[in-house]
Amino acid sequence: MPRLIRMISDKNSGHFDNTFDDEIVLPPYSKMKLQDLQASLPPTEITIDSSNQELKFHLQDAAAVPDGSAGVNFGLITTYLPTGSYSGTGSARDFAKQMENTMNGALSTNLGYSDDKKDPAGVPVLAGRSGGVKECGGEWNIGITEPGTTTDRDLPFIEYNIQSLYTLKPAITTGATTSIEEGQGFLTANTHDMGFLREGSINNYYSSTGSETNENPEAYIFGDKFLARGGGVFSTYVRNIDSAVADDSEQGFVMGFCVENPTTFLTPGKNEFPISKIMYGIQYTSVSGAYAITNGDGYKGSDGEDQIDADEYHLTGNWNDDDALLTAKPQLQFGFGQRIDALASKETKSVLNFRLFKRETQNTGAGDLLSKYYTGWNRHEKNSAGVWVDSGSDDFTNYWNETDLYPVVAFWSKKTGGTLDLELTELQFTSSPSLDAATAQGLTAHALSPSASSTAQVYFDFPNSVLDFFNMGERLPTALSQYDYTNTFKFTGFSNITSDINPETFVLELMTYQLDSYDGKTLTTNEDGNPIQKGKGKRVSILATIPRNPAFNNRTLLYEGANPYYIDLNNENPILMRQLFLRLLDFDLEPVVMRGRGSLTLLIK
Repeated sequence: MPRLIRMISDKNSGHFDNTFDDEIVLPPYSKMKLQDLQASLPPTEITIDSSNQELKFHLQDAAAVPDGSAGVNFGLITTYLPTGSYSGTGSARDFAKQMENTMNGALSTNLGYSDDKKDPAGVPVLAGRSGGVKECGGEWNIGITEPGTTTDRDLPFIEYNIQSLYTLKPAITTGATTSIEEGQGFLTANTHDMGFLREGSINNYYSSTGSETNENPEAYIFGDKFLARGGGVFSTYVRNIDSAVADDSEQGFVMGFCVENPTTFLTPGKNEFPISKIMYGIQYTSVSGAYAITNGDGYKGSDGEDQIDADEYHLTGNWNDDDALLTAKPQLQFGFGQRIDALASKETKSVLNFRLFKRETQNTGAGDLLSKYYTGWNRHEKNSAGVWVDSGSDDFTNYWNETDLYPVVAFWSKKTGGTLDLELTELQFTSSPSLDAATAQGLTAHALSPSASSTAQVYFDFPNSVLDFFNMGERLPTALSQYDYTNTFKFTGFSNITSDINPETFVLELMTYQLDSYDGKTLTTNEDGNPIQKGKGKRVSILATIPRNPAFNNRTLLYEGANPYYIDLNNENPILMRQLFLRLLDFDLEPVVMRGRGSLTLLIK
């Protein structure tokens, strides 16, 4: 008569590992079979609604805030996943990308102060919440394939990196300045008709172009690496802009972003930078004031429909003093901020901000520091004809999948002869950490600074259903289990994502004894489409194969053998069995994660 053995598993690993107090003797040439099996598996789908869309994470700034006060805790950052359902093969990857976009959209590079401090001029609602130094230059990377591994198996991961702020500087040669120090996409090859001069402790950048006859600016510099997604910053200081010049000697510059790498559309040997390629930018002129360029439609005049308040944003004067700390000079800065009004409706909206910091008395740098925020850009998208058009929305949250932002500064002048009375200094930029190794470097004076070298703590407050679907479990620290980091951290899930694998067949392997069973060769193709051997045909101790049934989609794997078969142990001598170890595998013989308890029944004869 057959013997019955029931085994219980309470391990997430999919292992059934039981020890027996009583001696179980297996006579020679015994056989074993699986009678039934029940296992709870990770979810294969998830629906995001009001009950589980809220994500909270904490990056906890350890460094001092810009106003010099002691280390400040900016608290939990709240954001919301959009409602919707994810199911089927590839759903986990889609969900990971949405989570990445949502969390990047929650980052803010707005200048932050402690609770008892206020921004000098107050922060408008549209500018979003104040950010922390660990957000500046930061970028989330969330996905399924773990980078840097040699395995063909995929694991979920959540990663965060902080990029340094690169400061464009001249490379000094004897008696002259001939080039720039290259970094983060700013290359000597990416400049035209730009003069670079170091004067005292300040680096000055100015156009040496004289009279221009072309529609587009002839002096420019651009980066061919894109802005950090979420926590990116693009900034400069204005050293001099002479507003006393006449219309026929007008000088100006435009600063902003292209949505295409400028190396792909610039014509070699042609001096002009096509102004229509600057999709999001600010234009300053010595005569007319400041205007927004929203859709690559060229220069704006005094009657331009996209003119912003010239009185509020106008810059005048000459800041030729050797101000090493740059405290007296106005600063122009681009970055993203999370809209506060979106939180009330449980949405994440990342808004592109332009920020101007200037003193009340501009020529001398005296008076209080004033700040202005402009958030007037709508996101642009390509239509069916490949033309960039206004989307009608200022939400950039899900923009990162499709579009990169490349920085550019271009100068123009109607002045005949001599150099411009227009100078910019300390041009600074954080490229995506995915393109460059993150290192520590600071931003001076008025702006929020990356703090890649300071120690901080991170933790997460995610809904259990989100963690369960994404298979992170205890690998992800919580408020009760915080993790110290400086400029980067990464958490990897403990197994493959079931929703992405969705196996047609499961395998139960007996590890304690060698069964008389085999697994054949399987072939697949590489990236070039050529067939490769994925697994070798070999002896594998397979006790049973379990076809997927409809119940699997309900996270419960049920098996009851209608015609159970026995597998030979081929033992010539009796076996004293005290322990049995079996494991549940997927189609590719990789471990399957279980949730909670599982059970199986074996018959031995």
